Formats: sequence, C-alpha cells, structure tokens
Amino acid sequence: MLEPLADLLKTILREVIAEELQRALAEHNGKLAVLLFDTEQAAVMLKLPSSWVASAARRGEIPCVRCGHHIRFKVSDLQQFIEKKKEPK
Repeated sequence: MLEPLADLLKTILREVIAEELQRALAEHNGKLAVLLFDTEQAAVMLKLPSSWVASAARRGEIPCVRCGHHIRFKVSDLQQFIEKKKEPK
C-alpha cells in the first residue's frame, strides 16, 4: 500500500534534484566541471537508474573517477556522454 507512495516520492525527488542540477549548471555556465557527482546524482542528471549508471561506469561506457570502491563522475564527462549518445537529426 505504501509502495506506490514511495515510488511517487522518489519520482518527485528525482525531478527536483534534476531541476536543481540544471539550474546550478546554467547559473555557473558549465563551470562546475571540477565538481564530482556520485552515482545517484549522475543518474538524476542522465534520468537513468543509478544501477545502470554504475554498471555502465564499470563497463567503461561512462568515464568516471575511482576513489577506492567509490565511483564519481565529472559533469563535463556526463555532458560529453550525452552528446555522444544523441541521435542524428
């Protein structure tokens, strides 16, 4: 019974975080390239499940920075990943 509510809250939180990330990027004109995102933050930016982002990083599909067992992502690398995945018009 609480599961649909939890899913709704997760969706709303993801949307709010994505909006805040986009606002921060726009506010700083992309100068957040040194900022490192964790897997969940990168997933929100890409609008993908965090498990997919973590797996893609392990496979080498998305560039990442490894700190021990922790994985971090540069905003500029995520933006490049998005550009590479765009379909031609």
